[in-house]
Amino acid sequence: MKHLKWAGPALAALVTVACGDADDAVVAREADVTAETTPGERAEAAVDEIGQSDLEAEQTITVMTQESPQYGRYLTDGNGRPLYMFTADTVTDGADPRLACTGQCLDAWPPALTVDDPVAGAGIDRSLLGATSYGDDQLVTYNGWPLYYYTRDGGGAADPKGNEVVSFGGEWYLVTPDGHKVGSERE
Repeated sequence: MKHLKWAGPALAALVTVACGDADDAVVAREADVTAETTPGERAEAAVDEIGQSDLEAEQTITVMTQESPQYGRYLTDGNGRPLYMFTADTVTDGADPRLACTGQCLDAWPPALTVDDPVAGAGIDRSLLGATSYGDDQLVTYNGWPLYYYTRDGGGAADPKGNEVVSFGGEWYLVTPDGHKVGSERE
């Protein structure tokens, strides 16, 4: 019976991965991938995990604002797709952000990647718009926060579905033109 000491914990982990939600599976599978990873290292891991074709950068991303009665003003790209921030990412003044979204997270929340520098559209504070290296491309940032899309939005800004979603170890929010999560100015 000595040989079965590991069976209980191993079986519990297997059941968690097999029957738990996607977040549990990602946490179990990626426990060794921490927020200590740089954007460039995350890009390499993402390419290894899901393939470069799934993370193609746009030539240029224009960041602009959209307004809705429910969320007020929030950031979108030039095609009207909402842009989100992830609270599990770590943003420190003067340093590249530490990304927490990798693997299956990137399937649901693809990063806003661009080849050229991002462009500030209507309603955008140019001093808050930036980019950080992400493999061979650039990940668009706003107020230091990396920006992501949400695949369930379906490509339009009319009905953002990703605001206040809790998944992959953090919360996802639309971003206001002043660089904060939607709703934070009302709290």
